[in-house]
Amino acid sequence: MVCADDEASKQREVCRHHAFDKKKTAVGSDEEIRKLADSYAPVRMHISTSPPWTRDSAAAYVDNETCWETILGGGSANHLNQFDKWDKCMSLIQDYEWQRHESYDWVAVVRPDFLLAQHVRPICAYEQALHTTHDWALLMPRSFAGEFLTAPLALLRNCRAGDACCRSKKLNQGEALIGLHTFPRNSIPHYDNAFHGTPYRKAH
Repeated sequence: MVCADDEASKQREVCRHHAFDKKKTAVGSDEEIRKLADSYAPVRMHISTSPPWTRDSAAAYVDNETCWETILGGGSANHLNQFDKWDKCMSLIQDYEWQRHESYDWVAVVRPDFLLAQHVRPICAYEQALHTTHDWALLMPRSFAGEFLTAPLALLRNCRAGDACCRSKKLNQGEALIGLHTFPRNSIPHYDNAFHGTPYRKAH
């Protein structure tokens, strides 16, 4: 599943990790983005026509923007852009499962530009755990995915002054995977650096 954003110029943001910068962001036309998405042969696809979250629009969405002033990326907008996609993609998964009357066993979330340096193991070789490489590639049991992929957006929206999440050092010290902190550490094993690779960058 590919989730991308549309701007007024009809250029699409394919990959964003920090503040939006046209010079550092891969963009393409509507047709190019759709061809890229179609190449994955998705059973469900959503290409958003909504503009990316900005500091102003994020401030109107989250309960208390001051809780996120020191977070990586400088505010909640960057993370809303990411976790809004996660939330929408989880909805697509649930819709497909409902239609088919069956559930997935595993859910993988991978940046479309993530370049694997090694082959991944057969799915049967993975322990029932959360396997990640930063927030570039994630593999998790379906039983865990629903909460993991939707809780971060709810956390950003509902965190208030006085809550443990507000200005939390754990959340603000550069940890992009806010979802890891919405669950007790013993709720599911977590293995970082599970996939060897890096986001692809074209040489200039």
